[in-house]
Amino acid sequence: LKLQFLYFIEEEKETMGLKSSKEEEKKEEEEVKPANPVALRPNLVRGMTDLLTAGDLSFLHLRLPVIPRAPVWSCLYLSKRDGKSFTKLVHSIRKVPKTLILIRDDGGHVFGMYAGDEWQDPSDRKEGFQRDAARKKRENRMGRSYETNKSDADTNFYGTGDCALLGIKPDQKVYRPTRMNNNYMYLQTSWPEPDMNGIAMGGLPSLFGIHLDCTLTTGSFKGAGGKCMTFNNPCLAHSPDFLIEEVEVWVLSNEEIDAKEDTGARVMDQKEVKADKKIMELAGKQFYSEHNDDH
Repeated sequence: LKLQFLYFIEEEKETMGLKSSKEEEKKEEEEVKPANPVALRPNLVRGMTDLLTAGDLSFLHLRLPVIPRAPVWSCLYLSKRDGKSFTKLVHSIRKVPKTLILIRDDGGHVFGMYAGDEWQDPSDRKEGFQRDAARKKRENRMGRSYETNKSDADTNFYGTGDCALLGIKPDQKVYRPTRMNNNYMYLQTSWPEPDMNGIAMGGLPSLFGIHLDCTLTTGSFKGAGGKCMTFNNPCLAHSPDFLIEEVEVWVLSNEEIDAKEDTGARVMDQKEVKADKKIMELAGKQFYSEHNDDH
């Protein structure tokens, strides 16, 4: 009887142990399984990408610093469809958050810039102009004339660090800010020196992590010591100075977003970019935005 009782106790313990282990396994499975499973790839609307494979889309969708994940990518600009126009590109991203700019260079490398913050034209950044005005006033008070120079372009960097540089081909990698400096986003359309105009991320004026010129013809990487301090990225193009073959712009969101009307870009081309055009012509470069808008 005693033996039977002991056997019964051991059997009950074993049964309870099996039950608890199964309950623990079930609990672990529930914890691992997300409440709302994330789609492997985003849904592309208003355009198709020529620069990303299905694998690239999955990689970016899961690795970009977008919280929550954006299931819909709406196309804002395709150079293949809309022509190589810096004016159109700027018009498409101006005051738009969560944008992804993709570039393919003449060596076949594909890379990009993600900005969680809005891209802003210099005219949008009142704070920078206020700093310039205060500096000018101070210099005049001290009897010195105020002249702009390349160091003044530091005021054109902005952003909160909600951004990243991206290597896609040949290697997939996301480069997040190192917090070594705050030189995240740069957009300039009317700087007196042509090489300072364009769109960029990271680095320093003239030493950008990625820089596209204001004709969308050439780009550059000029990181000191082979790396960009802002993102710790190497040169993502096939060489530090490269030709731009193709550009795509996407906005990441939870629903489809309409592209802006092109009429605004044409107004900008006629009124705001005249100074740039003259400068580029003096530098011996063709101003592609006007050339392509006619086709």
